[in-house]
Amino acid sequence: MAREVLMPKEVDDVEAFPRGRQDTTTTSTSYEETKLRGKRGGPKRHREPTEAGLRSGKKKKGRRSSGSAATSFLDSSLAEIRTGARVDGVSGIRLRDVNVGAKVWGCVIAVTGSRATLSLPHGLRGVLDFEAKGAAARGEPQVFSLGQLLRCVVTTVDEQKKRVTLSASLASLGAYPLASGEIVPALVESEEDHGWTLSFGRKGVRGFLPKHEADERKSSELDVKGLVEVAVVSVDRRKVVKCSMDRTLLSTQIARSDAGDLSLADLCPGMLVRATATRVVKGGLVCSLLSYFTATCETSHLPKDLDEYKPGAKLQARVLYVDQETKRITLSALPHLVSLEENPLTSLPKAGTTADRAVVLGADDNQGLLLELQHSGGKTCAAFCHRSNVADKAVEEVTKHFARGMEVKARVIGYRPMENMVNVTLKESVLGQQVISYEDVVPGSVVTGTVAAVRPFGLVIEIAKNVRGVCPKQHMSDVTKVEPNWGKFKVNAKVKCLVVDCDYRVQKVTLSVRRSLVKSELSRISSLNVRLQGTLSHGVVTGVEDYGIFVLFCGGVKGLAHVTELGLSDGEDPKRCFDVGQVVKCRVIGVRKQRRQLVLSLNTGGGRRDQEGEVDLGPDFALGARGDAVVLKVLENDLECEFVAVSGQKRRALLHATHLSDSVAGAKALKDCVRAGHRLKGCAVLSHGAGGSRLRLTRKAALVEESSAGADASSAKVGSCLAGYVHRILPNKCVVRFAGGVVGIVHKSQISDQFVVDPGNHLCLGQTVRCQVTAAAEGEEGALGLTLKTADDAGTRAEVLRALWRETETAGRLSREGAEGGADLDGLEVGSAVSCIVTGNKDYGVVCDLRGKKDLIGLITHDHFEGKLEEGDEVECVVLDYDEVAGYVDLSSKPELLAAAKAAAKAVMRAGSEVDAVVQLVHENCLVCSLPSRGNALAHAAFKTTNQQLLDSHDFFRHGQKIKCRAEGSHGGRAVVSTAAVRRHAKTKRQSSRLEPGSWTTGVVESVQPLQVTLRLRHNLRGRLHATELGSADEIASLSHGSEVRCRVLGWEQSGSHHRRLEVSTRDGTTIDGDPVDVEGNAIEEGGVAVGVVQEVEDDYLWVAFTRTVRGRLHVLDSSSNFSELREFRDRFPLGSRVACHVTRCDDDLRNIDLGLPHERVSELDLGDHVCGVATKVTPLSVQVQITGKRFGRIFVTDAVRPGAAESPFGEISEGQVLECVVLERRGKQLELGLSGTVAETGESEVARRAEDFEIGQEVCGYVKNVSQKGCFVSLSRHLHAHVKLRNLSNRFLKHPERDFPRGKFVRGKVVEIVADKNQIELTLREDGGQGERAGSVSSVAVGDILLGAITRLEKYGAFCRLEGKNLTGLVHISELGEEYVKTVSSVVGVGDTVRVAVTKVDEAKNRVYLSMKGLGKVEAEEESDEEGQEMDDEDVAMEDAAMEDEVMADFGGKGGEEEEPEDEIEDDDLENQRRALAGLRAEPSSAAANLRAPSEGAWGDFVDPASATAAEEVEEEEPAAPARRRKREADVRAAEVLRARGGSQPTSRADHEKLVLVSPNDSYAWIAYMAHLLSLGEADEARKVAERALDVISYREQGEKHNVWVAYLNLEFEHGSPNPDEAAMALFKRGLPYNDGKKFHLALLQILKEKEKDELAQQVLSSACKKFRDDPDVWLASVEYQCHKGREKMAGKVMDRSLKSLEPRDHTSMITRSALCYYRHGFNEQARHMFESVLKSYPKRTDLWTVYLDQEIKLRDQVRVRNLFERIIHMQIPAKRMKVIFKKYMDYEVEHGDNNTIEEVKKKALDFVTSKM
Repeated sequence: MAREVLMPKEVDDVEAFPRGRQDTTTTSTSYEETKLRGKRGGPKRHREPTEAGLRSGKKKKGRRSSGSAATSFLDSSLAEIRTGARVDGVSGIRLRDVNVGAKVWGCVIAVTGSRATLSLPHGLRGVLDFEAKGAAARGEPQVFSLGQLLRCVVTTVDEQKKRVTLSASLASLGAYPLASGEIVPALVESEEDHGWTLSFGRKGVRGFLPKHEADERKSSELDVKGLVEVAVVSVDRRKVVKCSMDRTLLSTQIARSDAGDLSLADLCPGMLVRATATRVVKGGLVCSLLSYFTATCETSHLPKDLDEYKPGAKLQARVLYVDQETKRITLSALPHLVSLEENPLTSLPKAGTTADRAVVLGADDNQGLLLELQHSGGKTCAAFCHRSNVADKAVEEVTKHFARGMEVKARVIGYRPMENMVNVTLKESVLGQQVISYEDVVPGSVVTGTVAAVRPFGLVIEIAKNVRGVCPKQHMSDVTKVEPNWGKFKVNAKVKCLVVDCDYRVQKVTLSVRRSLVKSELSRISSLNVRLQGTLSHGVVTGVEDYGIFVLFCGGVKGLAHVTELGLSDGEDPKRCFDVGQVVKCRVIGVRKQRRQLVLSLNTGGGRRDQEGEVDLGPDFALGARGDAVVLKVLENDLECEFVAVSGQKRRALLHATHLSDSVAGAKALKDCVRAGHRLKGCAVLSHGAGGSRLRLTRKAALVEESSAGADASSAKVGSCLAGYVHRILPNKCVVRFAGGVVGIVHKSQISDQFVVDPGNHLCLGQTVRCQVTAAAEGEEGALGLTLKTADDAGTRAEVLRALWRETETAGRLSREGAEGGADLDGLEVGSAVSCIVTGNKDYGVVCDLRGKKDLIGLITHDHFEGKLEEGDEVECVVLDYDEVAGYVDLSSKPELLAAAKAAAKAVMRAGSEVDAVVQLVHENCLVCSLPSRGNALAHAAFKTTNQQLLDSHDFFRHGQKIKCRAEGSHGGRAVVSTAAVRRHAKTKRQSSRLEPGSWTTGVVESVQPLQVTLRLRHNLRGRLHATELGSADEIASLSHGSEVRCRVLGWEQSGSHHRRLEVSTRDGTTIDGDPVDVEGNAIEEGGVAVGVVQEVEDDYLWVAFTRTVRGRLHVLDSSSNFSELREFRDRFPLGSRVACHVTRCDDDLRNIDLGLPHERVSELDLGDHVCGVATKVTPLSVQVQITGKRFGRIFVTDAVRPGAAESPFGEISEGQVLECVVLERRGKQLELGLSGTVAETGESEVARRAEDFEIGQEVCGYVKNVSQKGCFVSLSRHLHAHVKLRNLSNRFLKHPERDFPRGKFVRGKVVEIVADKNQIELTLREDGGQGERAGSVSSVAVGDILLGAITRLEKYGAFCRLEGKNLTGLVHISELGEEYVKTVSSVVGVGDTVRVAVTKVDEAKNRVYLSMKGLGKVEAEEESDEEGQEMDDEDVAMEDAAMEDEVMADFGGKGGEEEEPEDEIEDDDLENQRRALAGLRAEPSSAAANLRAPSEGAWGDFVDPASATAAEEVEEEEPAAPARRRKREADVRAAEVLRARGGSQPTSRADHEKLVLVSPNDSYAWIAYMAHLLSLGEADEARKVAERALDVISYREQGEKHNVWVAYLNLEFEHGSPNPDEAAMALFKRGLPYNDGKKFHLALLQILKEKEKDELAQQVLSSACKKFRDDPDVWLASVEYQCHKGREKMAGKVMDRSLKSLEPRDHTSMITRSALCYYRHGFNEQARHMFESVLKSYPKRTDLWTVYLDQEIKLRDQVRVRNLFERIIHMQIPAKRMKVIFKKYMDYEVEHGDNNTIEEVKKKALDFVTSKM
C-alpha cells in the first residue's frame, strides 16, 4: 500500500500531494487539480482566505526554511504548541524549531568508529559522538546496531550543517517513571552468569535482566555499554529493578496515566500512549493524552487518511518529540513504530537498490518528487527525490517534466526509517555507477579509486562520492619490512585496488594496492558459503608460529597452513622462512565451518604430478588399508609417522594421540612412552589427505575393523550400529566422526540414560564410541542422527579393560627398550604370595620393598592390614594388582586372601556364567575382587563401557562391597569379569553424607601447586589439600597427577564462591577452624619457635603460613646477618618450602605475627659493631638504613667518605641496596652509622664535635647543607656545621647561589672566624681566602656624572647598581627607572643588565650614592662594546660584585647621619626588616619540632653581620591605596614598631612572640615560629595550645595561612602526639579536613608521611585521596611518584592504570608523560621508555613529546639510543617548522657529543629534508 504525503506549495488551504495511507488513484492529476481536492476523489468546499491569512501567506511565501529540503517538503508550517493551548495547524519538526534540551526519538542508520548517525522524524539528521571527551563518563552508550531506535536529547543545533548533535545518556532523559509495567531504556553494565546488570542513569538504582527473560531475537543487542528497551517487572526495597524483554510487553504496554505527579519532563520519546483526537486541523490531529497533555500528530505519521479521523477518535501512538521549552509533544501512529515487531530498516530497500518502475505520486518545483517504488518480494514503499537529484542537469520547473502517475527509474541513496521512506535519485550518472554506498562494496572485487589523502598510517582512497576506504601501509607494497614508496602515491591520482574487507555497518573499507593481489588471476576467496575445496588463491600472512602460518583472505576469511604443509625441509623454522605481511599462494584442503577457518597447504607447485596435474606425494592407499606406523617425530598432540603398508609401500602420515587405543587411559599411557623410532603395529588409514596433505591413521581396534570391512557410514541405515570417535564437544551436543570423514550428531539427551548437564563430563575428544543411527541425515551437512544409548555398548566392558592392559604392556616394553623405566615383573602374578619388608608408614598406607624385586615398590592400604606395622617388619602379602609402567604393586595381608594364595586358588569360570564378588581394591579403571565361591581367588572386574570411560569408580564402588559379575575369560594370567550396568541409585547419593568432618577418604590428585593440591574425592566432589596440612615436607614433591592420597575431611572451604571445595588434611588433630599450631603441631606463642610453609616472597618480606588462615611476616633483614645471604633473599626461600622461625611478636587473635630466624636474633648493638642494612632513602646528605624490621639508622655524608671518593660518597648507593655498616653512635632509637671501609671506621675521637677544635686560617672541607638569604651552611661532620656569607662563596658574582651550591656539594674553604661559646664557625670559599673588598669612597663621584653600571640586586623599591671602575654600589629608586610610571622593578631591569645611570645625590655621611636612569636606560651589546675607556674585565667585575654588595647595603642601613629621614622611609625600612625576620622562620618552620633536622638558619641571627642581613632601602612615595591595603600597611607598621622596640632583632622569648602574633594575627609564620620556640623549650602542650589559638584567631578569609598552621600542627602531633603520635596526627587530620582544601591537605599529609618514612599510613592516605579526587591528575601523579620513590615499579604501574580509567581522556596523555618522567627520575628507564613509545604511537607528530623524550635519554648518555631516536623523528612526516627545531636539537647534540663526521652527517640530512620539501 503506497503512502501519500501532502505538501503545501502556497499558503492557501490546499494540498500539494496526497497524504495518509490510502491507495492512490491510477490516473494522473496535475498540481493545480490537486490543490482543489480536499478529499481524494471528491471535491472540497473552498474557503476564501482572510486578510490576515493573506498577510501571513505573503510573509511565508518568501521565507526559506533553515531545515533540510526534505524537511520543508514533507512538513507544513508549525504553529506554537503548548500544553492545553489551541493549535490551528500541524506541521513536522523543522530544524529552526528544535531547541537544545529537547527529547527526540531516532533510528541508527550508520555507525563509524567514533560516532553514530541517526535519522530523526521528518527528515532531520542527528549525530551522536560517543568517542568525544567525557562521553563515557557521562554514560554515553558505546555499542550500537543499525536500525536501533534510540531516545536522545538535543545538545547542539548546527544550522549550517543542517543537523543536530545528540546525547543518548540516560541521565539526560529525566526522571521517567520506573514503576512496574513501564517500558524504559537501560544501559547494559555487565554480563553475569545468570543475566545482565543494567543502569538507568540514576544514582543508587540498578537493574537486572535474567537470561530467561531475554528475547532470543534481540539477544545480540545485549552488548556491554549498549542500550536496550526493557519492561519493568518489579522494583524491590533495595532499588533493584527486575526487567524483562518479553516482546508482547514491549509492543503492547501502554504508559500509565494514573501517576498524578507526571510532568512534561517525565515524558520520554518512544513511550506508547493512548491518545484521543480532540480536533482535526490542517496537516494533522490535535490529541490529548495521559489526562492533561496536548500533542499533535502530523499527517505523514498517521496510518490512515486524515479525513477518516473525527474528534473523539482513539489511537495508539508513540511519542516522537518532547520540547519542554515550547511545551510541544509530537506523536507517531505508524504501525511499524507502534508495534516494534521488526527492525525499521529491514522493511526498506537497501541503499544502492535500483527500481525500474517508480511511480510519481506528486511533484513540487521547490522541493522535488514524491514516488512509490516497488522492491524485493513485491513490497512497496514511499520515496522522496530532491529537486537536485531529478536529473544530471539542473531542473528549474519539476512539474513540467514530471506528472503524477509517470513511471521513472530510481536508485535508493538514503533512508528515512521514522517515516518508512527512502531517499532516491533519478540521475543517469548515478544509476549506472558500480558503487554509490558502502553496501555496494563487495570484498574481493577490484575497483578504481582516487587518492584523497596520504597519511602516516596509509592511503585514503575515494571509491565513490561519500564512500572512502583506507589502504594500510602493509598493503601499499609487496615488499615487507620496508617503508613503502610514499612519493609514488599522489593526491588525486587514480589507483586500482582490491577490496580486502568491508563493513558497511561502521562504514569501514580496507583496500590493497599490492600488485601481486590486484593483478592476481587466481580465484579470490571472500566467503565460506561456496565450495572451496582445492581452490588456489593468494593470501596475506598475518601470523607465524612454530606449528604453522595464519593466512588472511578477502572478507575476513582466515586459514591455517600446518607446518607439515609449508613445503619446508626438516629442521627449517617457519619464522625464518615467512614474514608477516608476505603474500603467499596456497591451496584449500579443508574447511572448518564451526571455527570459520580454512585448512591450507602451500604445496601447490612442487613434487610429482599425476596426469591431471595434481600433486603426488606418494602412493595412494584405500580407506582401511592396514600397516605399521614408524614414529618420526613426537608432537604435542600428534605423532608424525611413516606409514608402512602390508605391501611395503610407504607414505608420510599423522597419527593423533587419542587414536592410539580404544581405551582413553591406555592412549595416554602409550603417548607418554612413545619416542621417535618406535614401531606401532595394527594401524589403518582413517582418512585421505586432500590437496597434498598427509594421511590420517588410527590404531583404534574398533575403527580398524570397520574400515577394513569396508563399512560405509554415509549409507548406514536407521537402527544400524557403528563405531566412531568424538570429534567435537559442544554445550548441547557432540559431533562423532567415522572412517572416511562422515560425521554424526549426538544430542545431549542421547548421550546417557542419566540427566546430562555438560557433555564434557561424559565424553572426551578422541574417545571411541559405539553409536546407533536414529536418522539418515540431519542438518545442512547431511550429518547422521545418532544415539549412544545402545545395547551393543553394554558388552564392551571387558574389551575396554583388555585394551588398557595391552597398551600398558606395550608402554612398559617401550620404556624398557628406551631405558626410561618400566619394571621387571617376571615371576610376579596376581594372587601370588610374596614376602615384603616395611620401609615406611604413610597416611595412605604402608610402603614396603618386595624381596628379589628391587625396582618395585609395594603398597598396603589401610583396608588390607590389621594392627600396626613398623619400619623393618617383614610381612607376607598377596599381590592384588601391579602397574608395569609406574613400577608399583598393590598388596594385601588379609588372612583369607593369603590362604587362597597358598592354596593356589584359581578363578576358573565358564564364559558368561554369573558369579558373586567382593570388592577388595578400587582402581580408577577397574576393580580387584575376590570370588568367595572360587576359594577367594582374585579377579579383575571391568565396569567401564566404550561410551562410559569417564566414570569415577569411587562414585559407585567401595572396599568390601558385594557385587554381581559375569565371567569374561582371562588376560595375561588375570581373570576378567564384568559388572552389571552402572547407575547412580538413591543409596549412592546418601553416601555423600559420610564425607563428614573427621572421616577419612581417598582422593585422586588433579593438580599439584607449590602451596596446595587439588583432589577429586568421592561423589565427584573436589578437595583442597593445603601445604600446611601435609604430614611431611617432601610429601607434596612425591605427588603427581593421578596419584591417590588418603586424607581426612575437615569441612567446607571458607569461600563465598558457589563452587566450594572440601578442606582435607593428611594429619590427625587439625580442624577446619585452623588451631593456633604450626605444621608440626607446636603452639604459636610469642618468644617461641614455629615451623611454617613459605607462602609468598616479596622484595622486603617473606610470608610464612602456619595454617590455612594464620601466617606471619619475616623481614628480609631478620632473615640473616650475612651480607651475601641478604642479596640472595628470594632464592633462599622457594615457595612451599618449610622454615623454622622465631615469633618476635603476635596478637592474641594471631592476626599480626612478626617473625625472625632463631639463629639470627639481633641483640643490642654496641659501638663498632658491623651490621647489614638496606638503604631505604638516599639524600645528598644522608642515607637512611633499615637494620631490622623495626630499627633504622642513618649514614651521614661525612661518615661515608672513601679515600679518593670524597666528592660523591653516595654516588654508587641506590634505594634498596644492601649495605655493610659500622655503628658509630646511638641517639635514642636512632643509630648513627658509617660505611665499612671508609674514614668513619677510624674512630669517634677524630670526628669534629666542637668549634674550638679548629683554628682560624685552617683549611677544611665539607658538604653544602643548604643555601638561603642568610648564607650557605656547610656540614663539617654530623655534629658540626659552618656558615659562609654570600659574599664569601666565590670570587665572582653569583646570580643564583643555590644553583651553584646545591645540597651535598663537596667544598673546600678556610676558617675566618670562630665563636667558641656558641660553637659556631665562619668559613670563606673564595679562592683568595679573603672576605671581599670594602666599598670605595663616595667622594670619587659627583652629582651629574653619567656612568655605566651593572644591576646586582632587585628590590620592590628599586634596583642596586654597581658602578664600573668606582668600586661603589648605588640605589636607583623605582621612581628613577624611567620617564613613565613603573609598576614593578623587574619589568624594567634585571640582575646582570648593563645600564647607564646619572648620579643625582651623594651622601658622604652615610656613604650613599643615589642614581637615576631617566633619559638613559639600558645599554645594548654593541653600544657597550664601544665604551672602551670604561669597560672592565667581566671576571673582575664578578669577583668584586658580591664582596661590595653587603658593605654598601650596610652603609645604606647604617645609623646616625646629619640628614634626618622622613617618617615614611623609616617605617618602610623597618617593614622590610620585619619581613626578612619572618622569612628566616619560613625557611625551616618546623625545625624545632622535627628534632632530627639540621638547626634552623635563624640560629645564626646574632652571628651574621646585621648589615648584610638587612639593607636600608629607599622607598617610593605611597600611592593612593584601597582601604584593605591601608589596613594591611597599618598592621605591618605595628609589627615594625615591635621589632624596632627590640632593636630589630629576632624574637627570642615568649613575650616577643606574643607581641609578634598580636600585631600580625593573620601571619601563619609568626604563629609557627611561636610554636617552634615553645618546642625548643620542650613545652609541646603549650605549642599545641598556640596552634589552637592560631586556628581561632586567623581570619576565615586567610585560608592559606590557616592551612600552614594545620600542616605545622600535623608535624607537631607526629613528633609529640600522645599516647600514639600516629593516631593523634591522623585524628587531627580528620578534624582539619573539613576546614581545608581536601586535595591540598591530603598532599601535605602525604609529604609529611613521606619524609617520616611512614609507609603504611601513606598508602592509606593515597588510597583515600585517589578515591576522593579520582578525576584530579595531580593526586594520581603524587601516588605514582610515591610508589616510584619506594621502588615499587609494579605498584606504580597499577596506580597509573587505575588513573587512566578514572581521568578524562584529555588528561591521559599528560598523565602518562608526567608518570614517565617520574619513572626516569627514579631509575625505571625501560618502563618510562615504554610509556613514551605508547603515547607517541598515538601522537607521532607531537614534537613536544619527542623533545621531552629526547631530553631524558640524553641525560642517560646512551648515544646509540639517542641517535636512533633522532633518526626516527627526522624520517617522519612532520611540518618543516617543527622539524627545524628537531634538527637544531640534533645539531646541538652532535656538537657536544659527536665529532666532525657526525656533524656533517646531520647537516646533510637537514639539507636532504629541505630539498624534499621544495
